[in-house]
Amino acid sequence: RSSLRPCVEADLHVLAEDAFGKVATAVKGELNVAANEYALLGRMNAVAGEKYAEMGKVVAGLGVFMNSLRQKDEALAPYLKQLNDIDMQVAELEGVVAALDRHTGALEGRFRKLTIPPDASLW
Repeated sequence: RSSLRPCVEADLHVLAEDAFGKVATAVKGELNVAANEYALLGRMNAVAGEKYAEMGKVVAGLGVFMNSLRQKDEALAPYLKQLNDIDMQVAELEGVVAALDRHTGALEGRFRKLTIPPDASLW
């Protein structure tokens, strides 16, 4: 029995070293996977940061454009009011013209009655 013991211990030692080596390889593989995932997340974060920076520039540009449009709208407001006033005046004038037209038609009818002698219809 004692002669078998050193062989068994040697085999156990070899098997233990092999097992520890395989466990170490597995742990290294898991650590590499985690490191690769963190590297990928870092790159994704950098890309997202660039996109957000671009969007910030676009939003800033839109803000400037909006302010420009607001200033133009404020500058045009008096002219738009004048156009509305003119439109209302034209509508009033159209009403006056229509009333004058009706009145003129009525006056023409009276004038014909007064200027055409009653006997002229018999001729």
